[in-house]
Amino acid sequence: MGIIHYLRALIGWALARPAGRCLAFVTCTFVLSLGRVGPWISVTGFLLAVLACIGLARHKVPIFKITGRRRAGFLLTGALLVWVLGITITQRTPGMNHRPDALHNDSPLASEQQSPRMPVIDASAHLAAAKEALADGYRPTGADPCWGRVADAREHLLQIGPSDSGYLEARTLLQEVGRREVQIEKWATETASKLLTDQRVTYAQTLEKEYLKQGMDIYITVSGADNTTIRLKYVLMSRPIVYQLTSDEDAMNALRQQGFKKLILTDGYDSTWTYDL
Repeated sequence: MGIIHYLRALIGWALARPAGRCLAFVTCTFVLSLGRVGPWISVTGFLLAVLACIGLARHKVPIFKITGRRRAGFLLTGALLVWVLGITITQRTPGMNHRPDALHNDSPLASEQQSPRMPVIDASAHLAAAKEALADGYRPTGADPCWGRVADAREHLLQIGPSDSGYLEARTLLQEVGRREVQIEKWATETASKLLTDQRVTYAQTLEKEYLKQGMDIYITVSGADNTTIRLKYVLMSRPIVYQLTSDEDAMNALRQQGFKKLILTDGYDSTWTYDL
């Protein structure tokens, strides 16, 4: 209670002085001019500031040594400028002109937020759309196979509930979707494996040319499952050269990154060294 009485006394002491009253109505004008509380309250705040100006002028309160009628004109002009400044800040600051009734059911924003992203269709339309998606470009064989728009078909079929007509047919089509997804995954795996297999052949050819540039007549070939074994044949292959090649961590890591699992070094005759990568 003591703090409340102290604040009341402090506010009363401030308002008892001309400068305090001037600061009070200018502050009220600025705060109430912010459009986030509504335009009518903003206008009301300006009118209250006008009344405060008139009151100060009638009581002949000297403010900044301005007396007479000029005092009222000065205060009115100041209140107007502060009011315009508050409205300007409101319009230029994102979110300041937001009002609680902006999300009213009749507002355009509410209609936009509540409207569904896609038009609502019945079960039969979902079923027809799923069949169309599965048949679109269906070509499971050949160099460039296609299994239709499987993801779209699944999305439509999942919209059909147990109480809808065509539910049993939708379940059957979902099984077909699952079968096609397995085929797509298998094809993707095989295609990636083939690409990596061919890539290892290209890498071996490039590596052989690099050794030739260094003056080393090394023949490089790949073999094994998916070409994961790389073989280097060099007629001068010896223990020092083998140690030099296998101690090169960058070269060994490059082979591992290409998917090679075994390295064979040989002189083409009696000496052969094999390393698991």
